Amino acid sequence: MRVFIDSYLKNAPACMLALEQAAAASDWPGLMKAAHTFKPQVNYMGLTEIIPLVQDVEDCAAERSGLGALAGKVRRINEVAATALDELQSVLTAL
Repeated sequence: MRVFIDSYLKNAPACMLALEQAAAASDWPGLMKAAHTFKPQVNYMGLTEIIPLVQDVEDCAAERSGLGALAGKVRRINEVAATALDELQSVLTAL
């Protein structure tokens, strides 16, 4: 459990930033890659609320469709992921 939490704590901030920057720059290949990279981490941590959002962002970026809603989806992904960062840091400290 500690290994997965450590991995999330180390990698999630970079993934969150990459999603945000790629969406802001309309960098569809970058957004697709960032979402694809982030997917296993949210799965491992059981962030069920955003698993479909991350997949949807990846799919939309690949297809360049539904682009108007991407900023809101990325914002929600990052909100939930940031909350998980705080919560997992507490869990890790308690282990």
